[in-house]
Amino acid sequence: MGFAIQFEEYSSKLCVDDKTYGEYRADIELDILSMNIYDWFSNFVQAIILSKNNNIVYISDVETSEVWIKMIPDEENIQISEIYADKPDGSHSVETDINIDEKNKI
Repeated sequence: MGFAIQFEEYSSKLCVDDKTYGEYRADIELDILSMNIYDWFSNFVQAIILSKNNNIVYISDVETSEVWIKMIPDEENIQISEIYADKPDGSHSVETDINIDEKNKI
């Protein structure tokens, strides 16, 4: 499991294994609904803080209809994986107390 924040001259992005989230490009103006690297970083920091007192923390990929980032902490590490599940009405970008029915990726 690899986790990195990549910074280049005109862009940055958050990478977990071969998945990229929150790409920011200086040459493109983001619209109000776009989620950028700052939002992703904020959500990951919030999830890491919540993982100290919760067994599972989910981060919603708000740019997709059914992708969540699942974080499971243990004594030394946090396991990070991408899962597919419907997003319940009223769910937030970072969740701890939510029932998620994981789907198999087709």
